[in-house]
Amino acid sequence: MQNWTKLGRNSYYLKQSLSFGMLVSENDECIFVDSGINSTGAKFAADAAKEAGLTPVAVVNTHSHRDHCGGNGYLQKEYNAKIYCTKKERIFMEHPELEGLCLYTSVVPDVLEKVFVQRDGPIYADIVEYGKTNLHGIDIDIIELGGHSPDHVGIVSGEGICYFGDVLLPKRTWEHSRMPYHIDIKGMLKSIETLARGDYKEYFGVHTGRVDDIKELSEINKGFLLQNVSVIREALSSPMTREECLGFMMCKYDLDARIQQHTLYFNSVSAYLSYLLDTGDIMAFAEGNKLLYRSV
Repeated sequence: MQNWTKLGRNSYYLKQSLSFGMLVSENDECIFVDSGINSTGAKFAADAAKEAGLTPVAVVNTHSHRDHCGGNGYLQKEYNAKIYCTKKERIFMEHPELEGLCLYTSVVPDVLEKVFVQRDGPIYADIVEYGKTNLHGIDIDIIELGGHSPDHVGIVSGEGICYFGDVLLPKRTWEHSRMPYHIDIKGMLKSIETLARGDYKEYFGVHTGRVDDIKELSEINKGFLLQNVSVIREALSSPMTREECLGFMMCKYDLDARIQQHTLYFNSVSAYLSYLLDTGDIMAFAEGNKLLYRSV
C-alpha cells in the first residue's frame, strides 16, 4: 500500500492525488471514491491499487465535475468498472455538454470545452440513492451535501470515514479566490452544517485532504460564505446589473479575469443573487433596458 494513505481499516486515499479515495472489500476488490480529471490519473490510481494486490471494480462519484469523474471512462473501458452516482449527477456525467450549457448558458467555446466539458470517453452510470447501501461487498452511506453541484453527495464508509468531495475548502483557497464556484448558497450552508454536526471518525476532502477539526473548518467556510452575502448586499445599496455586481467583486478582491475563472465567478455571483432574492434582502427590477438588483 505504498501509494495509499490509510484513513481507516479499509479506507484510503492516494498519496499523489487527493482526487482518489479508495474503499477495500474483504475479497481484495476496491471502489474508488471519484476518479480524478483524466485517464492518466485514473491509470496511475488503478496501477497503484493493482500493485497493492487489489482489483478495481467500481467508482462512486461525489459529483459530476470533470476533476472528479474525468477518469471514469478509462476505468470503465479498461476494468469494466461500474460507475455509481446520483440521478441528477448522472445526467451531467453521461452528457457532459450539459455542464457547458449551464456554465456558459450556450454552447461553450473551445477554450472552455477543453477545461470543463471534455472527457476521456463516454460512460454509463448506475444510480445510487441517499442512505446506506452495499456495493461490491462494501458498506457505504450516501449523504446529501448539495450546493456545489446539482446533487453533490458525501460518501461515508462502513467504518465512518467521510469523503466530502468539494463541500469544504481550506482557508488559503478562500483567501485566494474569495468566491469559489457554488450554485446554491442555501444548499452550501446546509451541507456545511451537516458536516459540522456529523460524528464520523475521519473527514477527507479533495481540496483539504484529511481534516483534523471539522467544526473549525466548517466555521471558516460558513464565515466566508456569509461575508460574501453581506458584501454583495451592502454593495447593492446602489443598483447594479449582475455583470456590474460581478465586476465589483472581482475588483474588490483582485480576482483572475481570464475566461475560465470569469465563467466560474459569474455563476457564483448568480448563486449569491438568487440567495439574496429568496431571503428578501434584495430586489430585481427593470430600468432603462437593464435588469438591476438593489438592496431592500
